[in-house]
Amino acid sequence: MSDKREERWAEEQRFFDRQASRVQVEPIDPLVLKRYTQSPLRRRFRTEFRLRMMGDLKGKRVLDVGCNDGSNSVLFGLMGARVTGVDISQGSIDVARKRAEVNGVAHTVDFICSPVEVLDLPENTFDFIYVHMLLHHVIADLDPVMNHLVRWAKPDALLLLEEPVNLVAALRRLRMSLAGLVPVSGTPDERPLEKPEITILSRHFADTQIRFYRFLTRLPRLLGTSVQYEHLSPLGRQFHNLLALVDYWLLSLPGVQLLGSEAVMLGRPQKHGVATSPA
Repeated sequence: MSDKREERWAEEQRFFDRQASRVQVEPIDPLVLKRYTQSPLRRRFRTEFRLRMMGDLKGKRVLDVGCNDGSNSVLFGLMGARVTGVDISQGSIDVARKRAEVNGVAHTVDFICSPVEVLDLPENTFDFIYVHMLLHHVIADLDPVMNHLVRWAKPDALLLLEEPVNLVAALRRLRMSLAGLVPVSGTPDERPLEKPEITILSRHFADTQIRFYRFLTRLPRLLGTSVQYEHLSPLGRQFHNLLALVDYWLLSLPGVQLLGSEAVMLGRPQKHGVATSPA
């Protein structure tokens, strides 16, 4: 195990432990739960798109890699899944366990504190492997990490990844030049995934679907006006809906889609060099 890797782990643990120390654990907002469990799921919103692709979670085994404070793990648990959440930060894991208790799903949602690179889980265990904003932290180990994920997935499982991307070099240079004006939060070694990393990820899917998000919908955050969607005014929700709809249309166009700042990748695992059939 390299000293550089251990240093990165320690830095990330400190960063996310600090974030976790500021989290106030409460029951999931009923409006949030209603949006994701009772309302028609809209493809133009990336969280709803992911859940729509996952479908009915009752009785399913879900691995939430990079679970952070457990928000997604607990949501999956409330939707009927048996969940294993994994994160490098002990502070985040402590918050996640408390969140599971507060929301009444501690009996079906478990958490493990470990770097994903050295995590040991049984093969062919999970129906869904959900990775949220983790792979851009492990770019140097991307291929072996993906090998782990494929090994832990059942042959007909769904792998679902969401990561920041930068597929237009000029935009990355512009973003870095504005670093003093636009708020940036992250660990020192992280960066968006670029085309070579997307190619590596694609090798581990038997079939791959990529959906790009966050072009115009970055505006509220950049302007410092980001508010939880469910608590926006009716006019604010309409504005956000319009941005998301235009984004979805624009980022469906060849070439323009490369302007998206986040990508959702999903598909079945490529097991031992043999493609599995989509369910």
